[in-house]
Amino acid sequence: MLTTFHKAYAKRNPPAGLMFHSDQGSQYTASAFSQLLDSLHIVQSFSKRGYPFDNACCECFFKCLKKEQIHQNHY
Repeated sequence: MLTTFHKAYAKRNPPAGLMFHSDQGSQYTASAFSQLLDSLHIVQSFSKRGYPFDNACCECFFKCLKKEQIHQNHY
């Protein structure tokens, strides 16, 4: 996952003060991932433990996007 994240970051022109928000999964709380974000000056943000509702708006948006746009077209 570290290599994939670093490649994705390098392909884009990320803004200063970039924030990475995720749940508290073990891959995101691992020290290696935290060190990678620190080395790239990315602020890490987590959902509250046991509180899934803060991602509900994003999840709803992506569900609709996939249903109405992505799965309806051939790329």
